[in-house]
Amino acid sequence: MLPPKETKGRIMRLLVGRRLTAGMIAKEIDINVSAVRKHLELLEKEKLVESSFKKGKVGRPKRVYYVSDTGIQLLYKTEENFLDILISCIEEMQEESASDLLKKVARKLAENVTESTESFFRKNGFETKIEGNLVTTYSCPLIKLAKKHTSTFCKGLHPLLIKGLIGREALLVQTMAEGKEYCVHSLI
Repeated sequence: MLPPKETKGRIMRLLVGRRLTAGMIAKEIDINVSAVRKHLELLEKEKLVESSFKKGKVGRPKRVYYVSDTGIQLLYKTEENFLDILISCIEEMQEESASDLLKKVARKLAENVTESTESFFRKNGFETKIEGNLVTTYSCPLIKLAKKHTSTFCKGLHPLLIKGLIGREALLVQTMAEGKEYCVHSLI
């Protein structure tokens, strides 16, 4: 399956790391709200977008849409089989060797960054906000693998990458891989 082009693709990219109503989407991409709803309906049937209801302060709950794990995988073309094999090899390594390898990967990724940390993460499929001592990630292109290999990704590579980009240690507070709505790392 290829990522949707044109309007559906624009809608999916707009929803990465965000939960928006059809009206909000229509306003941002400047098309009729009924056309947006039709696209969202098709995207939901394809399991690329999901929805839920969000209560506001007043009135009826609003239906908000967000990109599914499958949609994230598709948008960022994660090669799951290749990465599964790579991760299983890393997990078979001695702990010290695996840690050294992850540090090297994080360092190599971080050393070529010319944009802001948030831009780097976004470009690579991690919708991330850095506020004070918290690094919050709202989407992960590696979520399926992270669910299977939480220690390797969420407690290993991600904090090492944060350290390489920001220069501070990061401690995992919560992760989408364990059912949370978003990941949080605390800078120490």
